[in-house]
Amino acid sequence: MPWTPERSVINQTLQFGLETTPGTNVPANKQIQCFAVTFGPMADVAEFSATGRKYPSIVIENSEWVEGTLSGSLDYNGIVYALAGVSGAPTISAHGASSTAKDWLFVPPLTGSVQPQTYTIEQGENNAFGNAIYNHKVNYGLISEFSYKGDRKAGYTVGGKVLAQQLQRAITMTATPTAVAIQPSAGKHFNFYLDPTSAALGTTQLLKVLSVDYAFTGLYGMFFPMNRANLGWQAHVDLNPGCIIKLLLEADAIGMTPLTNLQAGSTQFLRVQGQGLIIDNLQTVTFGGGATGGTFTLSYKGLTTAPITYSAALTAATVNTAFQLLSTVSTNCTVTGSAGGPYIFTFSGPLASDMSTVGANNINLTGGTPTLTSVAQAYATFQHDLAVKVSKPNPFSDKDGVFAEEWEFAVVEDATWGAAQKFLITTLLTAL
Repeated sequence: MPWTPERSVINQTLQFGLETTPGTNVPANKQIQCFAVTFGPMADVAEFSATGRKYPSIVIENSEWVEGTLSGSLDYNGIVYALAGVSGAPTISAHGASSTAKDWLFVPPLTGSVQPQTYTIEQGENNAFGNAIYNHKVNYGLISEFSYKGDRKAGYTVGGKVLAQQLQRAITMTATPTAVAIQPSAGKHFNFYLDPTSAALGTTQLLKVLSVDYAFTGLYGMFFPMNRANLGWQAHVDLNPGCIIKLLLEADAIGMTPLTNLQAGSTQFLRVQGQGLIIDNLQTVTFGGGATGGTFTLSYKGLTTAPITYSAALTAATVNTAFQLLSTVSTNCTVTGSAGGPYIFTFSGPLASDMSTVGANNINLTGGTPTLTSVAQAYATFQHDLAVKVSKPNPFSDKDGVFAEEWEFAVVEDATWGAAQKFLITTLLTAL
């Protein structure tokens, strides 16, 4: 007897395709593994009752569309798909000296239309046992709201609202999509900083943050022109968004400082920064300041090399030999680069994801004002910078026994900074 599997939640997969023209179908060739989208078909229906009759006899569908919710973990890779919807296209550049890690900068505009990335979104069971009759998709998938929240124990999650054109059922999902690797964050990854100027962003760490709750809402609305060729909405329009962030702090002297900021109406600059695992364990040692000679040492995991004589002719092979003599290194690192530097340290084997850094020590370098710098690894990073004003204090509360105060901040435009908020994501992804 043939067996037909029932539709189960656990087997649902999610695939995104980047639309070039909003609403025009494209293959959904990226499998998004960190998020779930729950779709809800919506309809605008008119009911008609004959005069003197108690019940309608005719029901006409006027419009049809889809609304959905996005949920999942705050993932250092997947987050760029959500941010491209609410912030528009990012600027992508190399992360420092890394040849593989990229910095994605998202800056939601202060004025003018946002050009969001829209998606063809497919959902269903894209496997040998799946039943295509259960699969569905939407075009013009538009992420119109984005939020995140977290604490040390529960970790960090994201949320959002998705708007889309009408649901298309019983579709064949795009075959062999490329899976976007999951790179989840954890509560222990996050630091918070609050400073009085944008130039000082990231200087003063808040050491007693208990939780954070951010929401960027109401960015887009649906445009329903009268055209019988379209069952649903045809385009979107910008709306006046809301944007707030809440911090729950221990109500000590530092935790109550926002009350002073509230009374003064002053703008503060907040940084929420998550630093995950190493994504590029390539490190660089560079000589500068006119160094021509003398000696230096390298250290790693508590051990230090013998003094190495520097010159413009010093080869990477010589540095490699000296560095590999350390028992904490051995053959698990290779040094390359031009004579005289910079020297590039590429770790492998058991050290490929080791978080230890290479120490470069100026013992007696000569010539000019010699400098010796070491550029460390690239980490998966979520960095959110915001200009904020305190908009609402809340009653004191008990957070796991800690006497706490939650402050609500409005995200505001700052003319000097030229922005209200910026997102910087460091990832190995080179494109959506």
